[in-house]
Amino acid sequence: MNTRNIVKKSLIGLSLLTAGLCVSGCDYVPHKTYDIQTKNGETIKLSCPTLDMNRSRFTYLYNKECYLVP
Repeated sequence: MNTRNIVKKSLIGLSLLTAGLCVSGCDYVPHKTYDIQTKNGETIKLSCPTLDMNRSRFTYLYNKECYLVP
């Protein structure tokens, strides 16, 4: 086999592996829900992302955004 073909196939394989790991590892961000009592007596549920210390930082997407839970 030609050395160029081997290098080309290796680079394609490495690129596909890297893309697959990125897609599979970046989709889940755990959230924690907080119940917040307002001054007028209403309760608001706020869900915020939390960090999972057991997960690699290279496969972790943290957007720092909280959202209201209905």
